[in-house]
Amino acid sequence: MILTRIPELGSGEEIILEMASIGVKSIEFRLFLTNNRIILAEDRTKMSAPVEVPLQVLKYVSAGRNLSDEPTLSLSLSAPDGSQKKMVLVFIQDFSGTRDAECSYLQREIESLISVDKSSNQFAGKGYVPRSGGRAEPNVNSRTSPAGVSSAKISLCAPNVVVKSREYTLRLEDKVFLLVDENKPNKPSQIPLDAVRSVEGLTGESGEPELIFMVEAGNGSMRRMVLSFSGWYEGGRFAERDAWVSVIQDYIATGEFGNPVLAGFLADGSFPSGSPGAGSSSGGHSQEVLDSSLSGFDAKPPVSSACPSCGGVIPPGGKFCSFCGREFSGDIPAPFPGSGASVDDGIPGGSGIYDAEGGEFMDDAPQKSGTGRMGKRPLSKTTKKRVKRRRTPRKGVFSGSEKRPAMADNTIPGRIVSFLTNPSGGFQMTKGQDPVDAVPYFALVIVVFSFVNSFYLFLIGGGASAAEYPVFSSFGDLWGMVTGMLEMVVILVLITILAGIFLRIGLIIAGFKGSNEDEIRIAMYSATPFIAGGIIPFFGLIIAPLWSAYLLMTGARETHGTTTGQALIAAGFCIVMTVLLFGFFVSAGDSGFSIFGGV
Repeated sequence: MILTRIPELGSGEEIILEMASIGVKSIEFRLFLTNNRIILAEDRTKMSAPVEVPLQVLKYVSAGRNLSDEPTLSLSLSAPDGSQKKMVLVFIQDFSGTRDAECSYLQREIESLISVDKSSNQFAGKGYVPRSGGRAEPNVNSRTSPAGVSSAKISLCAPNVVVKSREYTLRLEDKVFLLVDENKPNKPSQIPLDAVRSVEGLTGESGEPELIFMVEAGNGSMRRMVLSFSGWYEGGRFAERDAWVSVIQDYIATGEFGNPVLAGFLADGSFPSGSPGAGSSSGGHSQEVLDSSLSGFDAKPPVSSACPSCGGVIPPGGKFCSFCGREFSGDIPAPFPGSGASVDDGIPGGSGIYDAEGGEFMDDAPQKSGTGRMGKRPLSKTTKKRVKRRRTPRKGVFSGSEKRPAMADNTIPGRIVSFLTNPSGGFQMTKGQDPVDAVPYFALVIVVFSFVNSFYLFLIGGGASAAEYPVFSSFGDLWGMVTGMLEMVVILVLITILAGIFLRIGLIIAGFKGSNEDEIRIAMYSATPFIAGGIIPFFGLIIAPLWSAYLLMTGARETHGTTTGQALIAAGFCIVMTVLLFGFFVSAGDSGFSIFGGV
C-alpha cells in the first residue's frame, strides 16, 4: 500500500475507483480512475508529479500477463502527432492469481467509460459517490467489486498467521483478505474474497489449526493456499480458526456476511483475549471475555459437529457443511458420536455442491473428515436425496489447475513432466517435501544424463587420436566410459549442493528472511532439464543450463513466496558463483579430473 494524497479533481470530476500497487516501467503507483482521466500517483515522499492519461486519448484496452505471471492491462493511446502509443499497467502481486479480479474489473470500467459520450459526466449506477476532500466510497454491496476497493462493512483481524514460512497479520476488510508483513506494513498482499471458492479448517503436521483456501485465478485455474494460525504464542487457536471458517463459509454460500460478533470476534475484528485461541495483539481491549450471548461461545470450549449427511466436520456456528454443502435449518447438529446429543434431521434436499471433477454423486459411503479420520454417516429417519459433493483435494498432489498437464502427479515421471512443462505447478506440487524426498528423483536425472553423454563420447572417442583429442580418446574404451560417467555424477552432485548453498546466500542478499531448508531441494529439481537435454547431443547441453536457471528462479519464488525481483537476484547470484566454480574445475583439470583433460 502506497501512502499517497488524494489527487485534486476538476469541476464535475469524480473518482470512480482506486487501486494500489500498479506498476508502470518498474515504478509502483497508486491508480485513480475518474470520469475524465487515469491518474498514477507515486509515494507521497517523492516529489514527482502524478502521471495523467485523459480518457479521450484511449482507443482500446487489452488484458494479458507478463513473464512473472502477473496480470497486465495494455492501454492503446493516441499521441498528438497521430501515432499510437502503448502503456502497460502491471498488477503487482505476491501470490499468483490474486489480482485477476481487479484487472478484469478495471478493464470493464475503462471500456465502459471510453465507450460513452465523453461530454456527459453521468455515471449513474456505478455505485460510487465522491466525498469532499476524501476518497470515493462504494455505496453498493456487490460481489463483483474489485479487491482494491473496500467499504469497511466488516473488519476481522488475526495476528501471527503463517503462509509459506512467513508470518503475517491476516485481515478481512469487507471483501479483501490482507496479509500484512510487519517488515512491509505499507504493502500488504491482497486476495479478493470473491476469488475464494471454498474454505475448510484442518490441523497441520505441527498440530496448529489451518485455514485451507481454494482460490480461483482469472484463467479459471484453482490455487490452494494454506494459512496456519501459529499457536505457540498463547496456546491453541482452534476456536479462532473455526470462527473465521464460519464467517467465510456463510459469505461463500449466501453472498452476505453474518454478524462477526456472533462468530466470536470483537467489534474491531480481533478475537476476545480471554477466549480460547486468542491472539497476542488484543490491543487495549479488556481482558474479560464477551458475554456468551454476544460472543457465541459458552463457558465450555466450542466443539465441531458432524454432518448427518456425509460425516464431515462442521465448525462451531457454521450453517453449511464444507464437504457436501448441505444447509442446516434450525439448530446445528450434535457433535461427533460420544457427546450424547441427537442428530438434527431437518435438512432440505437438493442444496448440495456439484462434484468439481464430474464424478459420481456418492452419499452412502463414509467421507474423510477434516482431521483425516473416517467418520461414519449417522442414521437418519428418512431417505434423503443424494447430494452432489465437492471432492477434497488430495494431500500431497498438485491441485493448482483443473486442466492439469499430462501425468501431473507426484510420481517421478509426473514430476519430470511438470518441471519441463509447468515449472510453477511442479514446485507447488512438491512444496513441503524434505530434501531426502527429492534424492531418488535427482539420482535418476544425473544418472541418465551422465550415462547418455558418456555413451556419446564413447562412440566418438573410439576413433579419436589421443594426441589431438585427449578428452574424447579417454572415453574410447568401456572402462574409460564408466569412470567418466562416475566423474560426471560426482561433479554434478557437488555443483548441485553448492548451488543450493549459493541460492540461500542469494536470497539473504535479496532481503528474504525465512526458512532455509528448501534450497537443496530446489537445486535438485532445477537439474531436471539435464535429463532431457542430455538426450539431445551437444545442442541439449546449451538448452539445459538455461532452463535450469529459470527453474532456480521459479523455485525460489514459488517455494518461499518471494517477489520476482528477489528470486531473480538469488538465482543470478547462484548461477554466477556456480559458473565460476565450474570454470575452476575446468582449469584444474590437468591435475584433478580426467574428464577435463587429465591422464
